[in-house]
Amino acid sequence: MRYLLPALALLFTGSTALAQQTSNHELRIVPRPGAVEIDGSLGDWDLSGGILMCYDLATMEDNHGVQAYGMYDAEALYLGFHFKDKSPLVNHLDPKLEPFGGWRSDCVQMRIWTDQVVHVDAYYFTDEKRAIVQIMYKDMGVADSPQEALNDALAAGAQEAFKVDADGQGYVQEVRLPWKLLRKDGQAYKAGESFRLGFECFWGDVTGRNWPEHRLVDLINAENPQREFFWSNKTAWGQATLMAQGHLKPLPTPPALTPAQRLAGMRTKTEGPVPLEYTLPADGNVTLVIETPSRKRVRNLLSNAPRKAGKNIDYWDGANDDGQLVTTGNYRFRGLFHKGLDIAYQFYFNNPGNPPWDTGDGHGN
Repeated sequence: MRYLLPALALLFTGSTALAQQTSNHELRIVPRPGAVEIDGSLGDWDLSGGILMCYDLATMEDNHGVQAYGMYDAEALYLGFHFKDKSPLVNHLDPKLEPFGGWRSDCVQMRIWTDQVVHVDAYYFTDEKRAIVQIMYKDMGVADSPQEALNDALAAGAQEAFKVDADGQGYVQEVRLPWKLLRKDGQAYKAGESFRLGFECFWGDVTGRNWPEHRLVDLINAENPQREFFWSNKTAWGQATLMAQGHLKPLPTPPALTPAQRLAGMRTKTEGPVPLEYTLPADGNVTLVIETPSRKRVRNLLSNAPRKAGKNIDYWDGANDDGQLVTTGNYRFRGLFHKGLDIAYQFYFNNPGNPPWDTGDGHGN
């Protein structure tokens, strides 16, 4: 077998700014510091254990970001949210006519796994200007799991309040959930204990009832970071840990992932007797293929694998895509290099609205 004719074509493409989706794995639940009034204000909270949740920190933090906080005492779990929302508290889903349908507009769903699986829907019913908390007890990932619905958790002891920001660009949602509604045995969790918790946050469209304009899933299990079908996969939910004391030091902000780090875990190591040498001008991602001199594809060797700037060597074992050794002859390899590809919203074609989707104030679309 002869060595390859080392022809490598490099295509320089890439994005200048990468989407930065948050992936929180733990919410630190701190002790209630004193008297707390459920009034839509977090001024009497200890906010030191909070987390920031956002689909893209580069472009969406100021309009679709959420700060989430947790506290506890012997009676209840407290969860607070500060939503960024340009049309806050628009939800026309009637809880009596469409129970558990509030997620189709401004709403937060809390996925809680204690000694039972608990789904909490919490939102502001705009038509009647009142808070809604509904609870479903059901493991949706288990066929024929028993189901129990609590259509009015406020009547059963839950509390909730809202307050729109002074600039009208967001709102605070404050929720108190008694342990008796979250655990079969009704017992409070204690410092050092933990349970599973995940959030699904929704922003409604201009109708406030048809379908969410945006959905955000965060507080996920690092060992099973599955965001789709989140409601049915309790092992994908993150962790809520009750802290012994409050006024915590902030957690370090993880750096944005590089394209190479995002691709970690993909097939990156190549082996074989045939070395393929090439030089990259920067860190990035590489695809390599093996071809005959007439460019007939023989092997898709490497796909979008992270590689360092400078000299690199990958290897070919002499086999084709079917795992069979190729015949003796001349072969060449070609490559593609880029600094990372990502998605960023730019515009809607042929739509002059700002923004180009429907908005409550009528300026969009």
